[in-house]
Amino acid sequence: MHKQRSKNYKPLQNAIHTLKRQHQKERAQLDTAQNERRVDEERQRQSRLPRGIIKNILSRITGKYQRIQKQNAEETKQCAKRDNIERQKLIEKQLDTRQKLQERVHYVREDHNSISLQLRKDIGAYLEMKEKKTDVKFEFTAKPQSCDLNRVL
Repeated sequence: MHKQRSKNYKPLQNAIHTLKRQHQKERAQLDTAQNERRVDEERQRQSRLPRGIIKNILSRITGKYQRIQKQNAEETKQCAKRDNIERQKLIEKQLDTRQKLQERVHYVREDHNSISLQLRKDIGAYLEMKEKKTDVKFEFTAKPQSCDLNRVL
C-alpha cells in the first residue's frame, strides 16, 4: 500500500519541485526586469534636471527645478505602484497554479487515507472473527486502486 501511494505521489512531488523552481525563476526575472527599468527611468528623470551652474541657478530662481523635482517624485511613486501591481499579479497567478496542484495532492492523500482506513477496518474484522473462531469465509473489501490524477483536473 505504501508503494502504491509512493507511486501515485511521486509525479506530484516532482511537479511540486518543478513548479517551485519555475515560480522562483519567474519572480527573479520580474525583479531583474523591474530593477533595470527602474534604473533606466531614474536616469531619464535625472536627465531632466538642468546641468551646469548657471542653468541650475536660473532654474531654481524660476521654480523650474522644483517643478521637475515634484514631477520626478510623482513619477517615482507611480512607477513603484505599477511595479507592485505587476508583482502582485504574478503572485496571484502563481498561487492559483499552486492551488490547482495542491488539489491533486489532496486527492491522492484522501484516496490513500480512505484505503488505509478500509484496510484497518478489514484487519479489525478479521481479528474479531479469529477471536470468535468462526469458520465464516471473510472477503477483504479494500482493493488496490490506481489513483486517477486527471479526475481532479
